[in-house]
Amino acid sequence: KDLLRIIRGPVSPSELIEYLPHIDVFDTSYVDDLTSKGYALQIDFINNILSNENLNMWEDRYFDDFGPLCGSCDCLCCMKYTRAYVHHLFKSHEMLAGVLLMMHNLRQYYKWIEYLKSL
Repeated sequence: KDLLRIIRGPVSPSELIEYLPHIDVFDTSYVDDLTSKGYALQIDFINNILSNENLNMWEDRYFDDFGPLCGSCDCLCCMKYTRAYVHHLFKSHEMLAGVLLMMHNLRQYYKWIEYLKSL
């Protein structure tokens, strides 16, 4: 009973809700996993909606999408850059693509954890 309860490996936000009462520590490798595959985490904090569909920035549908990665996100990537630009960076194999996407995904995951703490 007095042992530290740890969960290792990628834990999605929806899984985290289920595990939260049963764990003390978890890692954030989920964010790294998403970023390395080119996915942008989507959590709508305005309406408290957790989307199970993350954006795959490799998809061509973002070629001319000039909106932010997530409309309710306040990260630097969403404030200054568009989906089209991040998509272009991925298609061009630019290192900045991963940097911007990691900034976004970390901010989304951090805000999600803050939200969970308030429950």
